[in-house]
Amino acid sequence: MKIVIGQPKMEKELKQLEEELMVHPNADMFIFPEGYIHANLEQACMKLPV
Repeated sequence: MKIVIGQPKMEKELKQLEEELMVHPNADMFIFPEGYIHANLEQACMKLPV
């Protein structure tokens, strides 16, 4: 199982999450701080591969 744990800097968009998704396409789980994604939860869900 591949797990990516991110410690991103705060930003208004989800660029760091997008980059991690592209760099680690085979990861099974991404863990980012709640506050990072909370403001953009709907946007974050749309970025996840199905």
